[in-house]
Amino acid sequence: MTAFPALTDSILGPILIGFTATRQDTQFIDDVWRTAADSVPATLPVLNVQAGKGTQPLKHQRRVLTAQGTEYLKLAQLCDIRSQESSEESWSRWRWMVAAKIAPDDGSRELAGRGRTPIRIDVTSYRLQAGAVVGAQQLALFRHFVVTGFRALDPGLVVFGAQHGWQDSWWPVAHKGDQ
Repeated sequence: MTAFPALTDSILGPILIGFTATRQDTQFIDDVWRTAADSVPATLPVLNVQAGKGTQPLKHQRRVLTAQGTEYLKLAQLCDIRSQESSEESWSRWRWMVAAKIAPDDGSRELAGRGRTPIRIDVTSYRLQAGAVVGAQQLALFRHFVVTGFRALDPGLVVFGAQHGWQDSWWPVAHKGDQ
């Protein structure tokens, strides 16, 4: 099978994994998602916030938060969190959103393989700044950690689709400017 280069390299394209899960492993799916989110280092951007009639610069912690979904089983968002603010309050200040669900279609089941659960990971929303995805490095690292976590549970994991690898040279860019 020939891969389309733009899709396999894209941090925005979907990832389909074929996961073999036993009853004992299914409890670890939440752990993989949460651990991947917690493993992405936070950055500390300074953002302008409303203060009276003007704005003032305020340091935020930009990190990945997770939640359960309805249409999707798992949700993750890169959010800007203010000091002494709960995660729920900062949920609306997202930079990108990723969601995972069991892929219901026959094509996904065929690609995943017999006896494997097809899990689709989608970037459902993202913000652009100066033509680039805000928090792209954190997104790439999160996707990499999710696939690596599933591979730790299932060494024979089948993976199709977009970017899920990692290069250490990508991270220094995360600390420049508002990224």
